[in-house]
Amino acid sequence: MIIMDKFESEKVTRTYRRVDENHPLDIYLGYSEDNFPSMSIYLYGRPIKVNSSNAIQVELKKKNETSINLTFKLLDKDKVTIFYKFCEDIIESTRNAKCSSYLAYIIARWNKWRSMFKRQNAELLTENQVVGLIGELLFLRDYMITTYGKSDAIMSWGGPSKSHKDYEIKDTWYEIKTVRQGASKVKISSIEQLDSNVEGSLVLYLLEATNENVEGAISLNPLINQLFTIFEEFEMMSLFQSKLIEAGYSCEEEYDNYNYRFIRRDIYTVKDGFPRILEKDLIEGVVGVSYDISLVNIKKFLRVN
Repeated sequence: MIIMDKFESEKVTRTYRRVDENHPLDIYLGYSEDNFPSMSIYLYGRPIKVNSSNAIQVELKKKNETSINLTFKLLDKDKVTIFYKFCEDIIESTRNAKCSSYLAYIIARWNKWRSMFKRQNAELLTENQVVGLIGELLFLRDYMITTYGKSDAIMSWGGPSKSHKDYEIKDTWYEIKTVRQGASKVKISSIEQLDSNVEGSLVLYLLEATNENVEGAISLNPLINQLFTIFEEFEMMSLFQSKLIEAGYSCEEEYDNYNYRFIRRDIYTVKDGFPRILEKDLIEGVVGVSYDISLVNIKKFLRVN
């Protein structure tokens, strides 16, 4: 039974059920009396200070002289997918862990996860930033992971850190741009985006604004939740979250107002002859350039996806 099913089976009665009779720890999943999904763990040890996050309340209570009860309760149900993954990570990582104190181990792991539930920025992303991030994530999901594998794909994603290219891997690179249906040009924000001594790719995602009720509509929060499901291992999930934070993302319901219909993805080979400005072509004193490329004039560089 998957984690979600374990929670849902206890929702109506608001009770808890032990996750696994063979697990070395007494870990229970269910719903609290005030109807919040919770993970409760019984451990040997003494109460210590544990910090909660805005999304998850952490409580540590003394049961008797030698045992305590550690509970993680999800308060922000918009982050339920990440919460399930957190619970799964604690359950599976402690199953075969060799440690002198399970309490210290779990708290250390929680502190790594806590940043995933914490809003980092006061300002929301603009719609243009949302659209751009959707394009990079679609490419990560649909091309990079299937082509290079999950680990190499997420490590190659440099867009959030303002690297010269959105993805640099092995002996090639990819610059991702998202444009609206009917666009006749694409904006290149800096020289570095297409300047390289090796052959790379300009990837265009064509999206059309729509509403959330349209079948197949794409929006940012569900797309990110899907990727969290794909990145099963904690290290990859943690790296993915760190990159999202760098991009200015936190899980906010306002992003659900932006929904798009996927039209198509075009990949252009960037090589000699491709219309672009290179750093070596700049005259002395010019230190920054942005420019537009006509989509009509790069048709011959279009390759089969």
